[in-house]
Amino acid sequence: MDGNTIRPSRELGFVLSMLSQMGLMVIFALSYNMLMGQAGLLSFGHAVFFGLGGYATIHFLNYAAKENGAHFKGKCFVFDDRLAVAVDPNEREPISRCEISGVPCDTYLNCANMECNKLFLCAKDAAMVMEGCCSDACKNATAKRPFDPENIYLPYRKWYNYFSAKLKMSREPEAAQ
Repeated sequence: MDGNTIRPSRELGFVLSMLSQMGLMVIFALSYNMLMGQAGLLSFGHAVFFGLGGYATIHFLNYAAKENGAHFKGKCFVFDDRLAVAVDPNEREPISRCEISGVPCDTYLNCANMECNKLFLCAKDAAMVMEGCCSDACKNATAKRPFDPENIYLPYRKWYNYFSAKLKMSREPEAAQ
């Protein structure tokens, strides 16, 4: 495997999110093309359902904010460094479990094996034992990020920061182009 195939977790998550949104828009456009272009029917039914989903989501989030999350359990997944945000700031008990140890946990961690890079729920004790990896196979892999027990949940940054200065120097001209 060469260095060009490794991507940081946040960049990969962003790309997957954008591809998902583009896929939804393509399906939306194709369905409208099929109705209007092929069948000659002027129908906005599918657009109404698409818009209704967005409208309902906004009202749900506004209601949760107004009630200070009193009627909701758990956390909302977000696409930034926080990864999960509590809907109810007073709720402290997690509703999910660590994928390794099974203890209640609501913190996400990217697998330290850069070939895997799985985003999984992981308790601090399990992360210490597994050195930030999601499985024994990943723990024994060669392309691992360095594990920092002091900053377990600190997000990973540019993948090339984990390699030698020689590799960094060889990659810099590409970044300038």
